[in-house]
Formats: sequence, C-alpha cells, structure tokens
Amino acid sequence: MLRKRHGLWIIDEDRKTADQPHWITIVIGMLSPALAIVALAVSLLSLKTSDLSLRIANRAYVGVVSGNLHFADFGYAVQDKGPDAGTHCIVRMDIFAAIQNAGNSPAVIGGFTPNYRLPKGWSTAPAWIKTKLNNSVIGVVAPKSTINWSYTELFELTPETYYAFRNFPGQAFVYMDASANYKDVFQETTTLKWCWVAAGNERRTTVADCARNRQIVLATPLP
Repeated sequence: MLRKRHGLWIIDEDRKTADQPHWITIVIGMLSPALAIVALAVSLLSLKTSDLSLRIANRAYVGVVSGNLHFADFGYAVQDKGPDAGTHCIVRMDIFAAIQNAGNSPAVIGGFTPNYRLPKGWSTAPAWIKTKLNNSVIGVVAPKSTINWSYTELFELTPETYYAFRNFPGQAFVYMDASANYKDVFQETTTLKWCWVAAGNERRTTVADCARNRQIVLATPLP
C-alpha cells in the first residue's frame, strides 16, 4: 500500500489491504437476490396457473343435446333452359337440433358444414333450387342456455330412385357428418361435431353415436 513520506510516495510494507470476506459471507450476500428471483418465478407461475383456471372456469362448452332429421318429398323442379334444363326430382331434408352451452361465457357459432355420404341415385340439388334456403350460421348461444336450431338441405334423385323413395321408403340410408366452429370470450376456437344416419324416407330419426351408426348401417368404412 502506498503512503506519503517527506513529500514522496513510498510502499508501506507494514500495511496491507483488507482481507477478502469469508466465502460464507459471499454466499449469504448472494442468497437474497437468488431468493428474490425464485419468488418472482413462483409469482409468475401462480399468475399463469390462475389465468388458466380462470379460462377453464369461464369457457363455453357447446354440444348437441338432442335432435332429429326428417326427409320429405319436395316435388319436381323444372328448368326451361341452360345446362340444368329439364325436370328434377327433389327431396327435402330438415334438421332440428337443440344446441346447449354448458359453459359460463357466450359462444358464437359459425357456419354449419355438413359432409354427406349419399346412397346410389342421390346427389346434392343444383344451386338455383336452393337459393331460398335458410342460412347455415348457427349464431350466439348464451351461457347456461339452449337454442333450437334448424337447417334445410335439398337433394336430387334419379327418377327411379325418386319413385322408390315415394313408394318404398326406408330402402336407402343417408349419412351426414357435420361440424361447426365456435368461439368464446377468450377468442379460442373449438370444433363442434355430430352426425346422423337416417333412412331416406319421411320418418324422423334421432341423433346417435357416429361410430355405432357406421357399424350398423354402413357396409363400407368412410373414406
């Protein structure tokens, strides 16, 4: 260590710098910041867990609790000109469903998207016949509530199939696999799925389990 003597700076060998602190003292000094970091991490984790619990408790949970599907004779549709000129044999399908939101926030349900597996002689009707059908958007379902929703689709049958539909009902089956996306207050998208297998006649058929329907009614698996 330097000190001044008679106007000169000289090394004072009798003095020395202070001893280094003991390692335990260093560890204790570092412990407080480490504990603060751990406390911050625990707080952030608790906040995240609390947010997740809040989301789970306040999400919308939507399902189809009951429903039926009804086929009916729609009649003949005549087009005078164009590629669809001629007489078309049309069958109407109506879906009636009770859609329930068991959650604690409203659900905004978008468009209903059906996927059909049709029997021989069936096809979807031309677009010009379906211009006045109802909108496929389901809408808003309030929390802890149920809405009654309906949907209509038209199918075109060959003349032979149409004759069988009118005179010998129940000979063919229509499979429908449907889905609709909905959002809750957290803007999370969930897909609602359900299906029907119904005899192509004028009797009502209730909603049932998809896998069971495939096993009982369909001769071949779905693609």
